[in-house]
Amino acid sequence: KHIGPWKLTKDIINQNGFTGMFRGLSSTIAREMPGYFFFFGGYELTRELLAKPGQSRDEIGWQKTMVAGAVGGSVLWLVIFPADVVKSRIQ
Repeated sequence: KHIGPWKLTKDIINQNGFTGMFRGLSSTIAREMPGYFFFFGGYELTRELLAKPGQSRDEIGWQKTMVAGAVGGSVLWLVIFPADVVKSRIQ
């Protein structure tokens, strides 16, 4: 049976109180903050490495920008995966 978002919200509040809506939030924040530090570090470093001599990072084109995003995302998940497992078990 499908349970809608309003019913689910009501059930969580009835069972755990209003604070039940925020269960796992602290572990999510602990995961996201360092994760995005590493994402943007990997992204910007890759953009810098893919730029030709004399070319700025902003001139590398959309293909290399996509590669930089993929590298940044990979670095993010490599670093935060253990914290994500903990967060998922808490929730």
